[in-house]
Amino acid sequence: QQGFEGQLDACILHDSVDRLHQISVPTLITIGMMDIFTPPAFSDLLHEKIPGSELVRFPTGGHVHHWEDLERFNRITTEFLLKH
Repeated sequence: QQGFEGQLDACILHDSVDRLHQISVPTLITIGMMDIFTPPAFSDLLHEKIPGSELVRFPTGGHVHHWEDLERFNRITTEFLLKH
């Protein structure tokens, strides 16, 4: 339980939004719009702050949208990797 609590504290207390603009590598952000653990607004913020990032939304996906729509996720990821 101590390890889990430490992870939660790190997620809540660590904030590096002010450094996201320093990311200079191609960045793909995917989000399931039904995600209750990582709200889509967080991905919108990442996309806004990371220069040149690409944001792909999975309208009916949840926190594991990459499993729920594996074919689409793999296609998008492969296309992104081949492009960069």
